[in-house]
Amino acid sequence: MGANATSLIDMLARMYCENGIISKDDEIVIASENHLANVTPWIKAAESVGAKIKWWTVTKCQQQQRNGAVESSSSVLSDLVNERTRIVAVSHASNIIGRVRDISSICSFVNQVTRNKGHVVVDG
Repeated sequence: MGANATSLIDMLARMYCENGIISKDDEIVIASENHLANVTPWIKAAESVGAKIKWWTVTKCQQQQRNGAVESSSSVLSDLVNERTRIVAVSHASNIIGRVRDISSICSFVNQVTRNKGHVVVDG
């Protein structure tokens, strides 16, 4: 399949952009405790097509600036996902905060809100 998770997720992000799954004005939600393998490719993808990044954090809501664009963040996934969300990038088990996410519930929620247009990308 591929050399490692980093190269595979990078390839996936590029394919999503090339095939129009992620496009201008779409949104990508990235969990802040992700390994860089599940962060950097999505930031690059967003920058390449003009999509917006939202951060799923372990702390309360904030806003920050990156490359002139305001990025929002929240510790509550339902604050971040909407009909424009195309990717939710999350780790299943975080070695940073010791959390194991309920991936099945996340997938169900994202599919419901995005009408099956959102994809949950899980890194170990």
